[in-house]
Parts: sequence; C-alpha cells; structure tokens
Amino acid sequence: MTRTVTVNNFLEEAIDVNQKEREQEALFKLSIIGAVVNRKLKRGELCPLLKDLAEKTYIDSDGNPRLFSWRTLESWVYQYNAGEFEALLPKQRKDKGTVKALSDENIKLVLDLKREDPGRSAWCIIDILEKANKVSVGLLCVSTVSRLLRRNGLSGPQIELETPARYRWTVSRCNELWQVDALHGPKVIDPKTGRKRKAIIFGLLDDRSRLAIRVHAGFRETQEEFLNVLYEAMARRGIPEALLPDNHGSFRGHDVRVVCGHLKINLVFARPGDGAGKGVVERFWRSFRKSFLNRLDYSKVKTIDDLNLRISVWCEEQYNHKTHSGLNGFTPMEMWSKDSDKITLVEDLGALKGLFTGEAKRKVLKDSTVSFCGKVYEVPTHLRGRKVDLGYSIVEDKQVWVMDGETEVPIKEVDPEKNAYRSRKQSELPEKPKPTTGLNSMELLLDKVLGRDKKKELNDEKDA
Repeated sequence: MTRTVTVNNFLEEAIDVNQKEREQEALFKLSIIGAVVNRKLKRGELCPLLKDLAEKTYIDSDGNPRLFSWRTLESWVYQYNAGEFEALLPKQRKDKGTVKALSDENIKLVLDLKREDPGRSAWCIIDILEKANKVSVGLLCVSTVSRLLRRNGLSGPQIELETPARYRWTVSRCNELWQVDALHGPKVIDPKTGRKRKAIIFGLLDDRSRLAIRVHAGFRETQEEFLNVLYEAMARRGIPEALLPDNHGSFRGHDVRVVCGHLKINLVFARPGDGAGKGVVERFWRSFRKSFLNRLDYSKVKTIDDLNLRISVWCEEQYNHKTHSGLNGFTPMEMWSKDSDKITLVEDLGALKGLFTGEAKRKVLKDSTVSFCGKVYEVPTHLRGRKVDLGYSIVEDKQVWVMDGETEVPIKEVDPEKNAYRSRKQSELPEKPKPTTGLNSMELLLDKVLGRDKKKELNDEKDA
C-alpha cells in the first residue's frame, strides 16, 4: 500500500523573502527533484532514488553549497504532486510587516514621532521611547525601527512627508519651453579688477530637443546679466513661449518680468528646493561638469573670454551633436531641425533690443550728477535736488537716459577734466514781478500791542 504523506507534515520554516526570491527557491527545488517527478515510478522505487539524490551537494542561486536529507526531498515531491510549481514556493511569514517588540500603540507613536519631526533618526526615536518609559531599555534595535519607518514611507532623515506626484513629461515642440538655471564655475581673472573671481554660468536649454540654446559665463548673478544671456539666445534661436527657472532673484526681478510681459513669455517658476522639477537643465549640468569643467586645462583658461570660448565650442561642436538617451538616440540638433518649420526666428533685432530696457530711481545731487551701476552720469542742471527716473539699455551698457517729464534725455558719464573749463555762469532768466501784499509780521505785532485798528485807519485815509 502506498504511504500517503500530507503536505502539511512537511512545511518548511517560513522565510521572509520577496516574490522573485521565492520563485528562485522553487526553481532550485524543482531542478533537484525534476528527474523524479517526471518519471512513472513503481512501488518502492522512489525512496532509493531520493537517497541517491541526498548524497549530492547542490549549489543554489546565490552560489552557496547546500545538502538535503532524503526526507526533505520526499516532502518536495509530495508538495509538487499536490500543487505543482506553486506548492514549492516558500511560504510567506504570517507575521510579515508586524513588529513583535512594539505594541500597536507604540507603533503609532513611532510613526507620529517621525511625522512630527522628519529629522528624527531611528536611534533618536528609540531614545525618546526609552526615556518616556514606553519600552524597556535595549528592547528595540535601530534596524527594527528603520524597517517600520521604511514600510510606512517615512524613511530618510529629512524626508518630505507629503511629496507631490512626479511624472515624466516633455513639451510637444521646440521653443515651447526653455529651462533656465545658473551654475557657479571656476575662478578666472576679472579684467576690471585684475583679480580672480568666481564665474557665474547661465544656461538655457530647450525642453523638447535638449538643445543648449545659450550657455555663457559672467561675474554677476543678477537679472541684468541673465537678460543679456536671454537676449543673445533669442537673437539666435527665436522667442520661447515659456521659461522655467528656479526662484533666484536673477530670474524673479522686475526687469525680467517686464521683458517677458512685452514678449508674451510665460514665466513658470519651479518649486523651491525641487531641483528635479528642472530635470533637463540639471542633467545638462551633470554632463557639463563631467565632460567640460573637469577636463579643462586651467593653465590656459585665464580670463572669462577664455572660458566662454571653450564653453561655446563644447556646446556647439560636442553636446548639441551627441546622441541623447532621452531623445531615443537622436542628437539635440537633429531634434531641433525636425521642428525647424515651427520655429519663428527674430527678424527685427533692433525692436527686440528696444524691449530689453530697465528703470531705476535716483536723486540728482547738487552738482547735477547721479550714480548708477558704479558710474557717475551728468544730468540737466534744472533737475538738481529732484528724484528722477533713469532708463537704461540692458544689452548696451553705454545707453542711459533720464526722463524729463515725458521726454527721454540721453545722459553721459561725467568728464571731470572737461568740466574744469566749463562756465559756471547761470543762464539769464527773465525777471518776474513780485507781488506786494502790504503785510509785515513785525508791524502786525506792533498794531496788536498798541491796539491799533489798521483796517479803520485805512478807511479813514480813504474818506479824507
């Protein structure tokens, strides 16, 4: 009579593994007993076969040698006969996801402590629980609390507990959106001071094609510097429909908003601290550091012009013509060329330049001068002591004017040596007749003290 063995008598110890590991373990078991379960055996043939198999050493998927008794192999055979491949999968732990060392109340407390202060580490939470006499000293270990936090999505010392959903996205055509950012570069010589200063590199990338529209280095991280870079980018590649910068002041300035308003460019600012929201330009900076900044021969890069020359060559000759994994093997220039019929280039650069202007308020000193951007300008003398509105071209440094009413009056820098020989004579203005009121404060006071009625005396004089 065939001996019947129930599967329940041969359940192995449950192990906490993921589905892939469970399947690997089941395949490993099947590789050992496969030759047995696929044969039609007569009564009494199974046991000798299993004993022969039990004398061998087997190497599992992790490369570890393992030995099994013939009774274990017999249990696998009966499991397979009862439930086939699924029956060979290791059983999941019934208490998976629970923490035996903590009550339900303390589990909630651990999670609340983390939510209250995301900076609390697992060790810090254990310390609080022990000091509050919620658990015995030494009962909890860091790995236990860490697993609990990880399972509830609260792992990490500075985790965002309410992270908004993030999706992979891209716009539908070129020039629909440019991503904007700035990077602190190497130190080079500033020609104005003769000293080394850190270069600030502005970068504008087209979101659709990943094309480096304009990458340029300067010494200031200001809105004026950014607008200069933006103008050059538009002059070459057209006007974008929207810009995606971060919240730095160089992108949020009044002049930037005015220029974008005139050009109907939508400013969409990334969330503070959310660098991944500008993934295209952030990925570009990674390549820029790795392939450009880290490969520069700084013995030959002395000035800002040296740096900009190399930036331009790298962007135009290497980056823009290199296949991009995010473009399905196309290069940024190839993607840009595909949309060439949809891109409108700027025809009137003079009109575009006229929109890149700024305003500033200044008070005119008694010597008819105002200070602006480190320079001293001379204004018409009749504006002395008044607050005036200055206008200036962002892309042409020498163009500055003062608003005299509704009139734009161009002004120039002061020439102190030339002014030394200028006439100080005031222009002769026609004299205006002064009105006569006949009132004097001292005489009025005297009349009051003496009790004189000045009005009555005047009437008497008229009657006489």
